[in-house]
Amino acid sequence: MIIKNAKIYTMGEKGIIENGFIKTEEKIITQVDIMDKYTEGDNEKVIDAMGKWLFPGFIDAHTHLGMY
Repeated sequence: MIIKNAKIYTMGEKGIIENGFIKTEEKIITQVDIMDKYTEGDNEKVIDAMGKWLFPGFIDAHTHLGMY
């Protein structure tokens, strides 16, 4: 699966990617990069996240959801 055209907060060395993509294979993130390096593959599900923020690997360790 590919999520493209998102503002990605990598939480790592790459910092914030203003217009990037994330590639996953079997629920594992395999690539995070700028859109210039994106090549569309065959039979991949593509989600266009234009105007959205993406936080790969982010886990909300403290939440009150579902408590009320």
